[in-house]
Amino acid sequence: MSIFNGLEPWANIKINGGAGLKVHSLQDEVVGLTRELVRHPSLSGQEQSAAMLVRQFIQSLDFDEVWVDELGNVVAARYGDQPGPRLLFDAHLDVVPPTQPEAWTCDPFGGEMRDGRIWGRGATDIKGGLAALLLGLGNLPRRDLKGALFISASIGEEHMEGAALQPIVARTQPDFAVICEPTGCQLGVAQKGRTEFWIQVAGTPAHTSQPDMGDNAIYRAAEIIQDLRRLPLAEDPLLGRAVMELIEIVSSPFPGNCIVPDGCRLRYDRRLLPGDTRQSLMDSLHEAMANHQRWSIGFQPVRLETYTGHVLEGEHFYPAWTLPEDSPWLAKARRGLEMNGLTAKSMAVPYCTNASFTAGQAGIPSLVFGPSDISLAHIVDEYVEVDELMRAIAGFTGLAKALAE
Repeated sequence: MSIFNGLEPWANIKINGGAGLKVHSLQDEVVGLTRELVRHPSLSGQEQSAAMLVRQFIQSLDFDEVWVDELGNVVAARYGDQPGPRLLFDAHLDVVPPTQPEAWTCDPFGGEMRDGRIWGRGATDIKGGLAALLLGLGNLPRRDLKGALFISASIGEEHMEGAALQPIVARTQPDFAVICEPTGCQLGVAQKGRTEFWIQVAGTPAHTSQPDMGDNAIYRAAEIIQDLRRLPLAEDPLLGRAVMELIEIVSSPFPGNCIVPDGCRLRYDRRLLPGDTRQSLMDSLHEAMANHQRWSIGFQPVRLETYTGHVLEGEHFYPAWTLPEDSPWLAKARRGLEMNGLTAKSMAVPYCTNASFTAGQAGIPSLVFGPSDISLAHIVDEYVEVDELMRAIAGFTGLAKALAE
């Protein structure tokens, strides 16, 4: 049964000022747009085709302004006649590559529709959510608009969380942000951050027939690894325990040939809690390795060339954040879901999002909301359920109306 059954505000929806559109037609719209978005492959740095599709579609809706910025983000605005906050709703355009294409039972970029589901890379993460966002907020009645309502279809999230939002936030100056990611239409009110850092361990080369003449950097690294495994990690009542995991070891020279390695590079993935900073993390690592010598440490660099030719560069460091339980924004968000028939549950999202920038760096109160479940993202035979898209439309419109109060 559709979630819209019995919901008076959604019994009759007008698109472009035309005749009333019944719910089943809205479903056709969101299914069609999702399928078309999936058919436009948009790996990080290659989102141009999908971006132009979104821009064209926005121009068919009741938006006051639409632009594509220097990074390739598509941004649209609707302005209310009454004063109110400036709200930003963001969904990223890019997707990860379809791994193991031979294992897929459908074309990863085919947008196939069957069994009440749309199949393909990005269907869950997050093109279905983007389609629901555009249709929901693009058709929000003018009488419900207050302040300013912005929608961004941003680039590069899968490669550099939040980096592309900087020019969007600078131009729109939002008071609150909703980041569209798969939450099962629950309110994501907290998120771990993440970082990657490297440790370079130095040794002394020698011929492997006489290893005592050298100092094997791998052995030195192994001792550091054991000490870091004993490093105590903090715990948050909502987000749980911080995580630090070794994900790569590379000796040098590589490949070696009859030579004792004179270098060994370790790469770690670290999941962060609120309050973790670059400095606090470095301080804890330096303390843990105080008894070792001949090592250096730094944050893993990251670089993305956008489809417009601009280059984004930075470090893999994306802060954690929370939206406090007593926040008036959260109270409004819950009312918004409830008035459109959704259960206003909250959750801590277990993955990193663009909110690492809006909330974690820019200090903008934020939450995460969107259709489907993260367990369906990045998998073989990714899909999104049509019923979830309809729930998301109800959720986005309820949030936009309530948050503007």
